[in-house]
Amino acid sequence: MSERPIVPGGTPYGTHRVLEPRGGLPQPAQRVDNDFSRLFEGEVLLAVETLNVDAASFTQMEKEGDPAHIVLRTVADRGKQHNPVTGSGGMLLGRVEQLAPGRPAGEQLAVGDRIATLVSLSLTPLRIDGIKAVRPASAQVDVEGEAVLFASGAYAKLPADMPERLALAALDVAGAAPQVARLVKRDDVLQAGSGSDRV
Repeated sequence: MSERPIVPGGTPYGTHRVLEPRGGLPQPAQRVDNDFSRLFEGEVLLAVETLNVDAASFTQMEKEGDPAHIVLRTVADRGKQHNPVTGSGGMLLGRVEQLAPGRPAGEQLAVGDRIATLVSLSLTPLRIDGIKAVRPASAQVDVEGEAVLFASGAYAKLPADMPERLALAALDVAGAAPQVARLVKRDDVLQAGSGSDRV
């Protein structure tokens, strides 16, 4: 795929992609812009491989009908996987296709890197071109498609020594990994025991 042109006006929190209501934040938005024929400053374009759907959302979709059809419908309607019933999303696994200028200084990210996003699908502009597989046991949907991550969006490079599906499961709660990174220092030790838990 050829590189997409870069246009100005990108904001770190993705307000530039909000279509409805204009000027809002992408997570509560009814609809976001998932047209990736161009990128905004600060964005990362991802080739999406797997959606790790929020468990409550996946269960609700199973009760309603076919999760694959519902995911396609939701993304077509909203430009993101933001379940209108549960209000939840999930996270994704993808490969970096393009980095727009305006990314955070010192970032160690390159085209071809495989990452798991650590922000919710409920705020991630997403386009799905096809469903490849649905795995109800893990609430995962393999897709062909693209997404963008904003400059403020957290992510984790997938470790080479851990199976991808395990990495996705470990990173499932989007805010947990960044919180651990903020709180835990190198060489901290976790001691478990009655009344003596500490890090």
